[in-house]
Amino acid sequence: MFVVVGMKASGQEMPWRTVLALMAGMLFLFANITAYFPVLPLFIQGQGHDTTAVGIAMAVFGAGVLCSRPLVGQMVDRWGTRPLLFLGGGLLLLVQPLYALANTLPLLYGVRLLHGLALACFATATHTAFTLAVPPVVRTRYLGYLSAANTVGFGLGPVAGLWAYRSGDYEFFLEAMEAVALCVLLTVFAGAAVKPTAVQSSPYPWSVILRFPVRDACLFTLVGSFLHGGITSYIALWSDQSGLFFVVYALTAVGIRLLLGNWGDRLPVRLTGGLAPLLMGLGCTGLFFKAAILLWAVVYGLGFGLLFPVFSAVVAGASSNQERGRVFSIFLGAFDLGITLGSGLLGYLLPFGTLGVLFFATGSLGILLGLYGWSVGLKGLSDIA
Repeated sequence: MFVVVGMKASGQEMPWRTVLALMAGMLFLFANITAYFPVLPLFIQGQGHDTTAVGIAMAVFGAGVLCSRPLVGQMVDRWGTRPLLFLGGGLLLLVQPLYALANTLPLLYGVRLLHGLALACFATATHTAFTLAVPPVVRTRYLGYLSAANTVGFGLGPVAGLWAYRSGDYEFFLEAMEAVALCVLLTVFAGAAVKPTAVQSSPYPWSVILRFPVRDACLFTLVGSFLHGGITSYIALWSDQSGLFFVVYALTAVGIRLLLGNWGDRLPVRLTGGLAPLLMGLGCTGLFFKAAILLWAVVYGLGFGLLFPVFSAVVAGASSNQERGRVFSIFLGAFDLGITLGSGLLGYLLPFGTLGVLFFATGSLGILLGLYGWSVGLKGLSDIA
């Protein structure tokens, strides 16, 4: 049962304990996931393996997420969100000690695959549960808050991971990650008791997914995450101010997502949805010039901060409670696929041009999509409740 505190929104009580537990769970989840980003390459290379092994370890994790999303979406709609929250949290807790036992590369790749499955289970169930728990009239507002929690975890994870790894080598790092994983699981017990959706045995609702506006939300998110994958993977090779870029863009993204809490439900999606890839594209193309990199970090952060909460609200508003898990699994899969393509494709194209040229080219794609969405592509959308 929900524990309800305080306010009502459009006649519906807000289940505060559930909402806060889900936000805390996502913060800890992304702190755990991203802590491995800087640590795992150091550990693998410290064991005498080359960068190819590092790349495979990262790719296997992405494959685990992408391949399991469709099945997880069906499980969410069939069993409800709570079992998948427990499954994702339990897997996350399980994989931490398995890392210590993975003394060969094949075993490590298997653990990475399970880690990706844990992310797919917990994140898909969380986003579905969140849209079920929050009243539609304030959905964009609270999806902004949820995205801000994600960004905080994404920013804290690498810093905390490096500190733990350098303080006590790999074993101390794994102990710290076990504690973070336990926090994820405890948030489910603390209040993420969202009632199951209706039992479904039907196939994926492609009639919803392949039509406006879910189709368009997936496209915009795919392109936005493609830009994100390219920048986050390669900006360190382009500028010695990359650390400041990450800090400034993350703070800006958190800030704009908190502001969405006040205005997100009042602004038309045609405006905010079009601005997201447009601003991300401008920030990306600006990196070509290298000067004023912190300005481009702000511009990029504004676009990235808008992208996910706005289009999450679009997907939630266009799908019913009974099919939302499956629809969200495709939407989140578009985000995962974009990041994978962005990091992989730019790496493949590096021999054919400088990073500055590649940033300019990919950023131009975001600008064109933003202008299209602003003028034509999102014309059918006004305010999404």
